[in-house]
Amino acid sequence: MSDRDILFGVKNNFYIGAYNNAINEASDLEGLSDAEQTEKDVFVYRSYIAIGSHDLVISEVTDSAPMALQAVKLLAQYMGGRIGKDAALEAVGGWMSDPICNSNAHVLLVAGLVYAQEGNYVEALKACHGGQSLEMLALCVQVYLKMDRPDKAEQQVKAMSAIDDDATVTQLATAWVGVALGGGKVQEASYIYQELGDKFSWTAPLHNGLAVCHMKMGEWEDAERDLLEALGKDAKDPDSLANLVTAQGKDAKDPDSLANLVTALGKDAKDPDSEANLVTVGLHLCKNTARYASQLKVVGLHLGKNTARYASQLKVVAPQHPMAQRAAAGEELFDRAAAAMA
Repeated sequence: MSDRDILFGVKNNFYIGAYNNAINEASDLEGLSDAEQTEKDVFVYRSYIAIGSHDLVISEVTDSAPMALQAVKLLAQYMGGRIGKDAALEAVGGWMSDPICNSNAHVLLVAGLVYAQEGNYVEALKACHGGQSLEMLALCVQVYLKMDRPDKAEQQVKAMSAIDDDATVTQLATAWVGVALGGGKVQEASYIYQELGDKFSWTAPLHNGLAVCHMKMGEWEDAERDLLEALGKDAKDPDSLANLVTAQGKDAKDPDSLANLVTALGKDAKDPDSEANLVTVGLHLCKNTARYASQLKVVGLHLGKNTARYASQLKVVAPQHPMAQRAAAGEELFDRAAAAMA
């Protein structure tokens, strides 16, 4: 952290997922330079995006705003479904070929977030490989984890630690990699989430991160407790709902399905399924676990009422969430098979 990082509180609240706190703290700041004012606005508007206020960002960022804010406006349009992926990719592609835009850390970060969200990991790494900020390096960590390359992700964390080992975003990235590596690293990751929550403020992303650690260690009751705490912080948080389906799915009466849930979570939990907000990725919900837990009608899991309710809520509040999409696809397949047999 620099000698005068007047934005520390705003950025730190954003990183841990305390978005309203970030917005409120930013409103009290005075005497900022032009560069600090722009950076403050970037984090404020990204916080609004995180809580779903896409239209507010789109309406307030004018065509005359700095390029960093134009990038955040495009992120709001993209995340809010106001523009399609083709338009978003065309825009970020133009930025990458523009010498002015591709030297702006905020623009590059947004480009990397869009590419990563679309599964174009090579371009996401190209956007952020320069590491102009810790957050850009942390996005590289996420991308390498999505690519099932925890070794590369660990190298990025070492680079972040060399810059600022105590930074919150460095600690979060360390936890993500720890969960992916497994073994004793999972316990260490749980300590990081616990320390950040106790030191700053407990948020849904931090509770989710700790819950995933508990699940990896087989501590299902502790995981469910943290996930319910997360849901108490944000009743519509899709990652909390998705992880609750997974955590409560371990009580399925079908032993084969239960074994698949536990095995998949233990071996493959490396895919951070969250919206394109870097630091909200505290969850490492694996693809197989999501498939087993979501396709309720297909695999015939006898899940409890609460689990089914969480799955239904997820489909309502976040129909684009990977687990919700897999559930919809599974139900469609089931309905087709049923119709064919009628």
